[in-house]
This record gives sequence, structure tokens and C-alpha cells, in this order.
Amino acid sequence: MTDDDGGWTTGSTSLTYSPPSTVYVDDDFTSATPGWDYDHFATIQDGVNAVAAGGTVNVAAGTYVENVNVS
Repeated sequence: MTDDDGGWTTGSTSLTYSPPSTVYVDDDFTSATPGWDYDHFATIQDGVNAVAAGGTVNVAAGTYVENVNVS
């Protein structure tokens, strides 16, 4: 970005991320799914990794070939 004098200006943005308390997993979800990679995932592990502590991971019926680690 340039300022009125043609020089460069810089700035920073601070974002606060709150993990979702509920996430949804469906082996049919894709990156076109609304909420993708925030609260909608195609793998159980990604859902577990994203959910807030004490949250809920809702898993739709499907085929999930993975080893899930919950800590």
C-alpha cells in the first residue's frame, strides 16, 4: 500500500482465534463446504485437533481410515 506521498506504509492486524465448541466431520466434506477447516472437516483427527477443550466432535456415518489420537 502507498500513502499520499507515494511511499510505502505498513500495518499489522491482530486476530483472535477461538476454537469452535462443536465441530462436524463428514467424509463427503470438501474445501467447498461452508465452515471448511474451521468447524467442518473430512477427517476425525482434524475435527479433534480443532475443537475446543471439552467440546463435541459430531461424526457422520461414513468410512474413515485413520488412527485418531485424543489428548
